[in-house]
Amino acid sequence: MERFVDNGWLNIVGGCCGTTEKYIAAMAQMVVGKTPRRAPTRQSSTATLPRNGGGLGRSFYSGIEVVEATDDNRPLIVGERTNVIGSRLFKNLVNEEKWEESTEIARRQVKNGAHIIDVCLQSTDRDELPDIDPFYEKLIRKIKAPIMIDTTDVKAVEKSLTYAQGKSIINSINLEDGEEKFENICPLAHKYGAALVVGCIDEDPQQAQAFTRERKLAIAERSFKLLTEKYKIPAEDIIFDPLVFPTATGDANYIGGAVETIEGIRLIKQKFPQVKTVLGISNISFGLPAAAREVVNSVFLYHCTKAGLDLAIVNAEKLERFATIPEAPDLDLKLKEGLKPLDVINGPLMTGMAEVGRLFNNNELIVAEVLQSAEAMKAAVNHLEQFMEKADVVARGKIVLATVKGDVHDIGKNLVEIILKNNGFDVINLGIKVPPEDIIKAVREHNPDMIGLSGLLVKSAQQMVITAADLKTAGITIPLLVGGAALSDKFTRGKIAPSYTQLTLYARDAMTGLALANKVMDPKARKEMTEQKIVDQAFDILEEVHRHPETKIRSSKVSLENDIPKIPYLEKKIRDVPQLKEVWEYINPQMLYVRHLGYKGNFEKNLADREPKAIELFNKVEEVKQEAMGFMKVKAVWQFFRADSVGNDLNLYFPNSSQASPPFTFPRQRKEDGLCLSDYVYPRSPGSLKDSVALFVVSAGDGIRKKSEEYKEKGEFLKSHIIQSLAIETAEGAAEWLHRRIREDWGFPDPPTMTMQDRFTAKYRGKRYSFGYPACPNLDHQGLLWDILKPDEAIGVQLTEGMMMEPEASVSALVFHHPDCSYFNVGDLDSY
Repeated sequence: MERFVDNGWLNIVGGCCGTTEKYIAAMAQMVVGKTPRRAPTRQSSTATLPRNGGGLGRSFYSGIEVVEATDDNRPLIVGERTNVIGSRLFKNLVNEEKWEESTEIARRQVKNGAHIIDVCLQSTDRDELPDIDPFYEKLIRKIKAPIMIDTTDVKAVEKSLTYAQGKSIINSINLEDGEEKFENICPLAHKYGAALVVGCIDEDPQQAQAFTRERKLAIAERSFKLLTEKYKIPAEDIIFDPLVFPTATGDANYIGGAVETIEGIRLIKQKFPQVKTVLGISNISFGLPAAAREVVNSVFLYHCTKAGLDLAIVNAEKLERFATIPEAPDLDLKLKEGLKPLDVINGPLMTGMAEVGRLFNNNELIVAEVLQSAEAMKAAVNHLEQFMEKADVVARGKIVLATVKGDVHDIGKNLVEIILKNNGFDVINLGIKVPPEDIIKAVREHNPDMIGLSGLLVKSAQQMVITAADLKTAGITIPLLVGGAALSDKFTRGKIAPSYTQLTLYARDAMTGLALANKVMDPKARKEMTEQKIVDQAFDILEEVHRHPETKIRSSKVSLENDIPKIPYLEKKIRDVPQLKEVWEYINPQMLYVRHLGYKGNFEKNLADREPKAIELFNKVEEVKQEAMGFMKVKAVWQFFRADSVGNDLNLYFPNSSQASPPFTFPRQRKEDGLCLSDYVYPRSPGSLKDSVALFVVSAGDGIRKKSEEYKEKGEFLKSHIIQSLAIETAEGAAEWLHRRIREDWGFPDPPTMTMQDRFTAKYRGKRYSFGYPACPNLDHQGLLWDILKPDEAIGVQLTEGMMMEPEASVSALVFHHPDCSYFNVGDLDSY
């Protein structure tokens, strides 16, 4: 603490819970005679302040968490739904004094991407002041984001500021009554450290609210001079609102108002680059039908942002993104203007795709929208190719992509291929199950700039370590990008990078992969990443974990007092499942729409609320489902087996025989009273076998990879991704469907009150476990399941040499009935 004081970094020191009088006294003694932090000397108000100079010229807002308004994150989203004027729902909740529900609206806005929350409790229906205490007391406990206090009542502004936990924004002041509002509010901004929204309104009797770009700038100039010189408000704490008139007023005098506002923003930012700008975006579309409002708001927001808008007041839950390629040019017009096809591709088209990447990284676009943009890009390139010379080269870099040896999963790799190709990269996709020697051969043949490796399970991650070592031995030195569900940055830096010893980068998703590929092709960025890798290698980032000794002692957490159900039958069951619609009812929407298709938020709730983006994505999937009805096949094979356990071994017995299969030997948690899957089966005892388990394999993947490639070749990237996602989740749905039937056959059917959400969260008796996952990570056990159940013969699901299922959209499982079953992790054991 003393070092901070001696460096002049602190204004105030103190204590909180846990400190004592003695502690505070010691701090008080330590600061005696020392100088508190002095605010930096500000430059002239008319000077252009440094963008990143010691805090000067930088605009910060905070609640518990801080956000900075910069050119890189424009526009910050200000959630507008906690406004009694703009939201009927919020107004009704406030009128009914339902503070829990009304503040929940703010929490949802933050969850769906709002950086700041606008709060307006001022209405003609009720006194605002008594509502501030109960509302803000709950609000500040629910959100960490900065608050924009939206009221014209000076007392309400100050009362609200007493609840603010950081640097808030006061919305708003203007010159409509001369300097009166400046005189009343500016002292509060100084006292509480708040920023100010300043509307472009003055005392003009003919048109108080500025309409033309010139008047907007003139009012901003006058306001800026007063605020910075007379009222000593820092320039970076001023946020100008140029204001906008609705397009549907019907008044001919207001035609062109949207353009005037856009250009007003541009003029203000050019004149005062250190200030920020804000707009209530939805004001532009008042009076229009709902569907039209979404489109108008989206386009208006996009063009305002390009003009320099820093903060946008919008509904964060229902913000329609401008997902098409920005400034997608009229291609033939560009050619007539003299641009070469390659210039169009490398110019506006690539700029557009770069903007799509930025929006995705800011959580403003979902995967489905990125793919739609890629479709537009491909269509544009296809049109231009007819005018290009054979020697024209589009590629900004070349990459060899492969799913590693033994792994059949390619949905993630294919998404990477689409994104990279439509951002100018030449992609050599080697496919699935690619051994190191084939990757080495491809590198020598194609001379790429980098290699990309993909894999889903833990075993794939370990195969990447082997592949990396083989690449090193072969003398390959180009950058290596790796990604997959089982990977982490820690594993990449701790295991894969040391095996390769060249630049090795972890990509958590397709868009991160694109960003890294772009950096690899930038000599300066590549040099910086390489230097950082050397620093990383100076540290041992993989910690040694103390493990409990191995044991075979059964866990006391699993009861032996439960009723053991009778085995319903012992013969193998093989079924084609023609009821696709029934199986689809068992698909978890969170997995399909959120995990695979990238939807932001609670899909089911938003679909029920008729949220446009949810409806659009739902309809797109339904369209693919209709086509899938003609070719998707679901098949299942399952069988019950008599069983017992001995230590960590699970023994299955063939029908009408005392002969057991080779045992499944499961790992046990290396801790006191650790769990093992064998605990869920009754231990071996003299006499007849008492217990049973079921094995099953289901698949929905036959022909799916081929169909996905057909869509991709036609440039229908979204359909290509949806069909693969749908097949994977159809297999998961079929597993859930079959598990429900197995429970019924065992004699404990689900109660009528059980919902699908209950099934998705496994709120039923027993559990199913798949190899390669935390409780049974040894993927080699798949071979034993195949020897026993023979699903290759029954339904055509094959095992690769890496013990993964082909086709990819397949699920295998062991099913236990024990009521104490739970999902657990046996730990990161190197032997599995």
